[in-house]
Amino acid sequence: MVEEGLEIPEPTPLDEIRRNREHRSGVPVLVPEPRTKGGKAIRVNITVPSDVL
Repeated sequence: MVEEGLEIPEPTPLDEIRRNREHRSGVPVLVPEPRTKGGKAIRVNITVPSDVL
């Protein structure tokens, strides 16, 4: 979103998400904000199961 010049919206409070009937069967996931902004990309070579990607 940032690369497209769009604003990052404020997070929706968890209680508000849980009140929505459409989300009752879902599992909320909290995603931490990156600690650094604009950090340099680093190439890594790893092997992971294909279903993880």
